[in-house]
Amino acid sequence: DADGFSWGLESHQSRGYPLLLGLRPQSCFGSNIKVYVYDTDFAKRVLGCSQGMFASEVFVHRFLLHSECRTEDPAEADFFFVPVYAACVMTKEGKLAGDMDTFYKGLTVEGLPTALPYFADRRADHIFLWSSETYDFPSWREHIHTSIFLSVEARPIECSDFDFFSEETAPNFGASCWHCPWCFSPWKDAVIPGFVEKWSIEKMHAVERPS
Repeated sequence: DADGFSWGLESHQSRGYPLLLGLRPQSCFGSNIKVYVYDTDFAKRVLGCSQGMFASEVFVHRFLLHSECRTEDPAEADFFFVPVYAACVMTKEGKLAGDMDTFYKGLTVEGLPTALPYFADRRADHIFLWSSETYDFPSWREHIHTSIFLSVEARPIECSDFDFFSEETAPNFGASCWHCPWCFSPWKDAVIPGFVEKWSIEKMHAVERPS
C-alpha cells in the first residue's frame, strides 16, 4: 500500500506506486535466491502498463528489480528474469504477433546485437512471464522451450494465426486457436495469478458474506 507516502492525487493505482517506483525495498522473505534482472525495450511504460488483469508482467518485474533477491552480478545469479510488457504493448501500442516474434528473437538468437548476453549458456535459468492466456512469442518452441515460464494459464491458448482474433472473428475463434495442455511444463514452469487491482479487491470485500 501507499502508507507513509503523500500523493497530490489519489487514484486506484497510487497504492502500487511505492513498489512500482522503487520507493520501498522489497523483501525476499528469507530466501537466498539471487535473480539477475535484464533491461529490455518493451519494459519501459511502468505506470502506463500497471493496470488491468495483465499488469502482473509489470508488478513482478518491479518487485524483482527492487528486491533483496536482485543481483547485478550475473556470476552469482541463480535465475535471469527477462521483463517484457507484452500484453501491454500489444493492446496499447498496436504491436502484432509478428512484431513480438521479431522482438523476442532479437533477445534469444545468439549473435544478434540485441541478444541477452547470458542466455546462450544458461537458457534453462532464464525466466519469461506470460500475463495473458497466450505465450506472446509465436516461435517460443524453437528458442525458449527449456526456459522457465511464469504463466497465468496452465493450458495456454495456441493459434495457427496469432493475429486472427478480433471481435468480428470471435465466432470462428476455434478454427485457429486451441488450448495447449503440453505447452506448460509443471516440472519447470509455475502458474501465477492474474493481477487484481486494489479497487476490485475492496469491492469484493464490500459484498463479502460470512462463511
